[in-house]
Amino acid sequence: MTVDLHLDENDPLFNPSYALSDQLKELDWALNQALIQNCYDLRVIHGIGDGVLKNAVHQHLQKQDFVLSYKNEWHPKYGMGSTLIIFKL
Repeated sequence: MTVDLHLDENDPLFNPSYALSDQLKELDWALNQALIQNCYDLRVIHGIGDGVLKNAVHQHLQKQDFVLSYKNEWHPKYGMGSTLIIFKL
């Protein structure tokens, strides 16, 4: 399962003040869906940029007791712009 946290800045509803909060809400939704579907893992696409979103995702994951591990490694499709989350079984 994969979730892309990129936002469309051309969307008329886009509000930069709430961007990070909205992205973390999307992450929570994807985490819940992955757990409901009994997925072993979830790949989160956060992009590279200046690292704000990646760092926020990693900080958020540290607080989740159902996360076994997560890693930001090179991926053939996403490069270094994604994190793989492994859930506790």
